[in-house]
Amino acid sequence: MSSSRWVIALGWRKRLRLTNIRIASQAFFFAAFLLATWATWTSRLA
Repeated sequence: MSSSRWVIALGWRKRLRLTNIRIASQAFFFAAFLLATWATWTSRLA
């Protein structure tokens, strides 16, 4: 019974790690999008 609990915990750990990677990549690309938008606006206004 403890071995099945360990497998479930390992699966949750892998899923949590993939979720963290997905959140980090989305945050990075959103920041890059904001930077590109800001650079475009400031270059046109200046």
